[in-house]
Amino acid sequence: LPLDRIARLFDDLTGHRPSEASLLSMLETSSDALQPVEQTLIDRLLRQPVVHADETGCRVGGKTQWMHVISDEKHTLLRFHAQR
Repeated sequence: LPLDRIARLFDDLTGHRPSEASLLSMLETSSDALQPVEQTLIDRLLRQPVVHADETGCRVGGKTQWMHVISDEKHTLLRFHAQR
């Protein structure tokens, strides 16, 4: 989501609109904190004998990106990439 839409959502839900810098800081902090979780998820999916894999095109920043999905019965990993 664009930062402006995220800020509007916060404002609608809480009555407080965070700055774009605050949102970027929160996103970076969250991304850093979730890196170990993402790695655990990748490790678990790689150990599965069968997984579902799919991809779909999405517009990100005005360009086509690819959302890759890998999942089993319990876990789903979504990642965006510029190439198929």
